Amino acid sequence: MKINLIALTTLLVAALTARAQNNDRVITVTGDTIACQINLPVFSAPKYRTSKNEKAKKIKTDSVKEYYTADKSTWYRRVFYDPKVLWVRNKVCFMTVVESGKINLYELITSTTSYGANGTMYSSSNTGWYVSKGTDTAILIKGTLLARQKRKNEFADLLADNKTVYDKYMADDKFGFDEIRNLVHLYNTGEPYK
Repeated sequence: MKINLIALTTLLVAALTARAQNNDRVITVTGDTIACQINLPVFSAPKYRTSKNEKAKKIKTDSVKEYYTADKSTWYRRVFYDPKVLWVRNKVCFMTVVESGKINLYELITSTTSYGANGTMYSSSNTGWYVSKGTDTAILIKGTLLARQKRKNEFADLLADNKTVYDKYMADDKFGFDEIRNLVHLYNTGEPYK
């Protein structure tokens, strides 16, 4: 009896461990949901596998629509966007989903490295927030690449069909990250962001 109890406990722990490792999700472009384990390496594309015996597959924008990492409780979605630089048009990448609903709010952090005349390396990062409404193509709404007034006007246009939220935006006249998130959440749910 003691051996059976140990064997049963071992099986139960193994099953729970396997289940915990497969709480991540990949949703393919065809709509299939795959339970998996996702690895997010720093210097290469994210990868997933459905079992330890399987070779990890890269998460690519041509085959995956979105994915979820349980340890970060974060969704990443394939988004088409115009990065507002002349040499790149209609780029596609995975962005962090900040708010999801009628208006989607995404975050994209870009890093750049440059070298000074004396060989010193300089690194910087820029946080950009993108929005989309009824499409998988997003526009930059908060970042450093566009004139502030133009971004504010584009954001107002997105809110215009919800009078309560639009009036709040116009009355408050604030355009920080917290205010944008609160307004998108309010637009999508009818409740302020907490």
